[in-house]
Amino acid sequence: MIGEADELFVHQTVDTIDHVATTDFRFTDRLVFYVHNRPGDVLLMFGLGAFPNMNTMDGYCLAWRDGVQYNVRFSRELHQDRHKMDCGPLHVRVIEPLRHWHVRMDENDYGVAF
Repeated sequence: MIGEADELFVHQTVDTIDHVATTDFRFTDRLVFYVHNRPGDVLLMFGLGAFPNMNTMDGYCLAWRDGVQYNVRFSRELHQDRHKMDCGPLHVRVIEPLRHWHVRMDENDYGVAF
C-alpha cells in the first residue's frame, strides 16, 4: 500500500532513517513540477532537492509570463528532517500519494508567489 512516506525524501535502509544507502555527498532526492496553461503564455517550474550527506535542502522556482522570466532559489540546512518539505517560502504537502499535492509559495522579496 502506498502511503505519504513513499512521496517524501525518506528511504528504507538497514541503517537509521536519517542515513541514505550511500556516502556520496552528491546523493540527492528531488521533486520537480512543470505547470503551464494551454496557450503556452504562462509557465511555472519549481522543485525541491534534499542532499542528506551535505545537510542541505534547496528549492527553486522559474516563472515565465508575458515574455518575462523570474528565477528564484532558496536553501536551508536539512537537519535530517527530510520529511519537512519546505524551503524558504516554498512549501509542499502530500494530500493523496501519487495523486494530489498541495504546493504553496508564500509572498517573498522576489515577487513570485502562488
